[in-house]
Amino acid sequence: MREVIATAPAKINLTLHVGEPAADGYHSLVSVFEALDVWETVSVRTARAPGIRVTTDVWRADGTRDGEASTQIDALPPDQNLAGRAVRTLQRLAAAGPWANTSAGVAIHVDKRIPIAGGMAGGSADAAAALVACNELWELGLA
Repeated sequence: MREVIATAPAKINLTLHVGEPAADGYHSLVSVFEALDVWETVSVRTARAPGIRVTTDVWRADGTRDGEASTQIDALPPDQNLAGRAVRTLQRLAAAGPWANTSAGVAIHVDKRIPIAGGMAGGSADAAAALVACNELWELGLA
């Protein structure tokens, strides 16, 4: 099994304009933001079992692990986690590309240090980092 690690920075919105929902249910956004010196680490590795598995360690501001929050997030299906959903979408879109013939699964692990639901882009940054790491694995021919 191979692994690629990416970081996912936090941010705060200085301005945020939310547009009307599109047909897919998502809204267009226009934002001016400031990156913060807080980030999460997203590890993506190939797995023998097919499919996507997401695990999370949630860390409190005092540096201790929040076992209850970690367990709750781990209990969610991958499609209810933005990182899992992003990788699943990548797999579907890659049906005709170099990734189409891989049978390897993907294991994603997030060391979560950005406050949950704090509007600081923790989930969306994790999704982007997971895509970067997953793409690097496949481009290197490791998946």
